[in-house]
Amino acid sequence: MTVKDNIATLKLTSGEELLSIVEKASNPLQLKLIRPVLVHKQNTMAGPVLSVSHWLMFTEDNEITIDRKNIVALKYGIE
Repeated sequence: MTVKDNIATLKLTSGEELLSIVEKASNPLQLKLIRPVLVHKQNTMAGPVLSVSHWLMFTEDNEITIDRKNIVALKYGIE
Protein backbone atom coordinates (compact mmCIF):
# COMPACT_ATOMS: atom_id res chain seq x y z
CA MET A 1 0.00 0.00 0.00
CA THR A 2 1.39 3.41 -0.98
CA VAL A 3 0.81 6.84 0.53
CA LYS A 4 -1.46 7.61 -2.43
CA ASP A 5 -3.77 4.78 -1.30
CA ASN A 6 -4.19 6.55 2.08
CA ILE A 7 -5.13 9.95 0.61
CA ALA A 8 -8.79 10.71 1.18
CA THR A 9 -11.38 13.43 0.78
CA LEU A 10 -13.30 14.14 3.96
CA LYS A 11 -16.47 16.18 4.37
CA LEU A 12 -16.86 17.35 7.97
CA THR A 13 -20.05 18.15 9.85
CA SER A 14 -18.85 21.79 9.86
CA GLY A 15 -19.13 21.80 6.04
CA GLU A 16 -15.38 21.90 5.48
CA GLU A 17 -13.91 19.61 2.85
CA LEU A 18 -10.39 18.29 3.46
CA LEU A 19 -7.76 16.33 1.57
CA SER A 20 -5.47 14.36 3.84
CA ILE A 21 -3.41 11.25 4.36
CA VAL A 22 -5.64 9.15 6.62
CA GLU A 23 -4.50 6.42 8.99
CA LYS A 24 -6.17 4.40 11.72
CA ALA A 25 -5.91 5.91 15.19
CA SER A 26 -5.34 3.93 18.39
CA ASN A 27 -9.01 4.59 19.25
CA PRO A 28 -11.35 2.91 16.69
CA LEU A 29 -13.78 5.85 17.02
CA GLN A 30 -11.14 8.21 15.61
CA LEU A 31 -8.98 8.71 12.52
CA LYS A 32 -5.50 10.21 12.27
CA LEU A 33 -5.15 12.97 9.65
CA ILE A 34 -1.66 13.74 8.36
CA ARG A 35 -0.99 17.06 6.58
CA PRO A 36 -4.69 17.91 6.06
CA VAL A 37 -5.50 20.76 3.67
CA LEU A 38 -8.75 22.67 3.29
CA VAL A 39 -10.24 22.66 -0.22
CA HIS A 40 -11.65 25.91 -1.65
CA LYS A 41 -13.79 26.09 -4.78
CA GLN A 42 -14.24 29.39 -6.58
CA ASN A 43 -16.42 29.86 -9.66
CA THR A 44 -14.77 32.12 -12.23
CA MET A 45 -15.68 33.17 -15.74
CA ALA A 46 -13.22 30.53 -16.99
CA GLY A 47 -14.91 27.84 -14.89
CA PRO A 48 -14.44 26.43 -11.41
CA VAL A 49 -11.02 26.81 -9.77
CA LEU A 50 -9.87 24.67 -6.85
CA SER A 51 -7.25 25.72 -4.35
CA VAL A 52 -6.11 24.47 -0.96
CA SER A 53 -4.81 26.04 2.23
CA HIS A 54 -3.40 24.65 5.45
CA TRP A 55 -6.13 23.43 7.75
CA LEU A 56 -3.93 23.69 10.86
CA MET A 57 -2.43 27.10 10.15
CA PHE A 58 -1.07 27.93 13.58
CA THR A 59 0.71 24.75 14.55
CA GLU A 60 3.91 23.05 13.45
CA ASP A 61 2.37 19.63 14.10
CA ASN A 62 0.68 18.47 10.90
CA GLU A 63 -1.05 15.47 12.46
CA ILE A 64 -4.38 15.49 14.25
CA THR A 65 -6.76 12.86 15.55
CA ILE A 66 -10.42 13.51 14.72
CA ASP A 67 -13.56 11.78 15.95
CA ARG A 68 -15.34 9.78 13.26
CA LYS A 69 -18.64 11.34 14.40
CA ASN A 70 -17.41 14.66 12.93
CA ILE A 71 -17.04 13.14 9.45
CA VAL A 72 -20.05 13.13 7.13
CA ALA A 73 -18.29 11.48 4.18
CA LEU A 74 -14.94 9.79 3.59
CA LYS A 75 -13.67 8.69 0.18
CA TYR A 76 -10.22 7.17 -0.36
CA GLY A 77 -8.33 7.83 -3.57
CA ILE A 78 -8.08 10.96 -5.66
CA GLU A 79 -8.76 11.39 -9.33
